[in-house]
Amino acid sequence: MLNTFLMAARVRHTYKVNNIIHLLRSFPIIGKFIPYSEYQMGPINVIARIIYVIKAISEFNFPSILYLAAVFGTSWFIMPAMTTPEINFAHTFTFLGLIGVVLNNYLFDVSEDRYYAIILLRMNARKYVLSDMLYNIIRQLSGYLLVFIPIIIFAKLNPVIAIGMIMMTVLGKFLGAYMKLVFVEKNLEGKYSAISLGVIAVFVLLFITLYSSRTPLPLWGYMAIYGIISVLGIISLNKLLKYEKYNELCKIFLTEEKAVAKKEYVKNANTEKEKIAASNSLKTEEHTSLITSKKTGYAFFNEVFEQRHSSILRKRTSKISIIIAIISVIIIVALYLLNGFVDANINFEPGGILFMMPLLMYFVNTGEALSSAMFFNCDSAMLSYNFYRKPNIILGVFRQRLKMVVKLNLIPATIIGFALVGLVLVASDSKEPMVLLSVFITSIALSIFFSVHRLVIYYLMQPYTEGLEKKRGGYTFANGLTYLVSYSLMINADDILLTPVEFARIAIIFSVVYVIIALALVYKLAPKRFKIHKSS
Repeated sequence: MLNTFLMAARVRHTYKVNNIIHLLRSFPIIGKFIPYSEYQMGPINVIARIIYVIKAISEFNFPSILYLAAVFGTSWFIMPAMTTPEINFAHTFTFLGLIGVVLNNYLFDVSEDRYYAIILLRMNARKYVLSDMLYNIIRQLSGYLLVFIPIIIFAKLNPVIAIGMIMMTVLGKFLGAYMKLVFVEKNLEGKYSAISLGVIAVFVLLFITLYSSRTPLPLWGYMAIYGIISVLGIISLNKLLKYEKYNELCKIFLTEEKAVAKKEYVKNANTEKEKIAASNSLKTEEHTSLITSKKTGYAFFNEVFEQRHSSILRKRTSKISIIIAIISVIIIVALYLLNGFVDANINFEPGGILFMMPLLMYFVNTGEALSSAMFFNCDSAMLSYNFYRKPNIILGVFRQRLKMVVKLNLIPATIIGFALVGLVLVASDSKEPMVLLSVFITSIALSIFFSVHRLVIYYLMQPYTEGLEKKRGGYTFANGLTYLVSYSLMINADDILLTPVEFARIAIIFSVVYVIIALALVYKLAPKRFKIHKSS
């Protein structure tokens, strides 16, 4: 396994260095002075190798250090204490860790180096996948140790709790990987995604509910969670080590998930755009003759796209809506029973609920998924035509897409609005009609805002390259900044003196103003910025 890992590292090193040289050769002036021979050896090659080594060292454990430091700093020093800073940290880390068990499955990471190594070079898939997963876990573990040791020494965190957190994080990766392996092997990856989304939604709602009501679990409760996840992780690791069909699964998984691997299915396509058209035609050709519309112009263009790809556009929204509805009913009924029969005295302030809504809408909004569907199934081809980037064309298509996105996102937003109204009715002393109306209207206004916002940054910071990779840092930064603002509103709710009615009024005005500004920015800037970027 070690030899396989070292060979894979050499493959990764080679193609990453070549990518850096290719990037340097693409520069307008200096690129002309860099010959092809630099791909083999030369001063530029040496510089590229140094850049790669520096980048690899910085990426080894820095993300883990930054993540854990952010979680510790926010929960220990910034978030209002549930009881003690230690409980705050345990509460935040536990639920984020549980979400990480579901989300961060190193076993099925899709990347070009995996495709090159397993599909093209036919390396042993089992040894490659397991060694790479172990490397990533060790990388994360080293970063956590560098942060946990100072926390234990200076913040006086209980070492037993720290060990439990580390064990849950490390062994939980094996649990998450094995759970996904079971679904992938049975060709139920779609169901796994739906179940994962539901589980994450449950964890998010539990985190917010417990934190908002200031009713954390006792320390032994968090330790019990660490222990259960650790035991299940050990069992999962044993299953992963004994599993033998990695090669077959990797071939299916990589070729389905990575655009560069689609050549096995679309052999006659010569360009990336042709590959997309060929792969999509299998799904859309039979529906083309069934498309009917009385609309014209941009409305007709958008409706054709919407009808052709209705399953892509509506499937995720439907799943999210159903999951939210089920979870909401469970929570409302549970709170009603707890307050009515057990006398748990769980009480929510409507203001606190309103301030957590931006973060909830950030996760629920499907704007980013819809934008990627627009690019891969429409814009990747249409952007090669100059007329498609004229201001009036862009604004016309943008308006139609905005209507579609808002319409789709209003479905889960309406369910959330009613759910939060129900939450206020069963677990709050403030039941005035204006308060209930403010909660519902805020949900709708924030849904519209996030729909517009996600579509605007797609048009102004179009993130995809001609090689179908997501490369633009500005797009990621804009989404990250939106998350930070939403998260800050939730954790600083106690310090912002706004009534529910005032909050709703601000949300409505802000959303209307943002839509107007968005239309102006798209008309002015999108013709220059809405384009396909070259692969580096």
